[in-house]
Amino acid sequence: MDNSNELQEIWKSVSLKELPESREMIDLIHNHRNKKLKNFLLLILSSVFFVATMIWVIYTSASFNIIARIGAVLMLISCLILLATNFNSFQRFYNLTACSNKEFLLFLQQTKKRRLFFYKNTQLVLLIFCVTGLFMFLTHLIARNLTLAIAVYAGYSVYFLVMWFYVRPKVYKKGIQKLSRSIEKVERIALQFENNNS
Repeated sequence: MDNSNELQEIWKSVSLKELPESREMIDLIHNHRNKKLKNFLLLILSSVFFVATMIWVIYTSASFNIIARIGAVLMLISCLILLATNFNSFQRFYNLTACSNKEFLLFLQQTKKRRLFFYKNTQLVLLIFCVTGLFMFLTHLIARNLTLAIAVYAGYSVYFLVMWFYVRPKVYKKGIQKLSRSIEKVERIALQFENNNS
């Protein structure tokens, strides 16, 4: 009889506000998916624009030297890599529809691993192609105006160093922290569902 009374007291003391709603999980997945799809679509459109621009530059730059043309091709390659990477990610998020808590949690964990791979490997390759290509492309400036070429090279060097050593790590850290918070939230919701169903 005492056990029954204790169970009733425990049951009455549980706050219904702490129990997750199924809608909360659906909204979390839906909002996360839509936000990422918009970001990837914008990046894909930007990549397509840059690819078209680089193709136009390669075909219309008859007056440029061979080094400048090779630089344009290297920048085109970096744009194509960026396009392929973003298209792959777009497809991955587009295919994320209705899924269980565990499936979404696995998806977020995989996203975190992929982001780390992109940060450590893909971005490095992109930067090598892009910076090398840009510096080679700008060699046609040296023949026209050495002072202008030095100023442009110095400006781009400072820009890339700031982007690589300051902005890039900061953006990565902010994104990973946000992703980690989402993973923690999904884990809490999944745990609450498991506890409520057991």
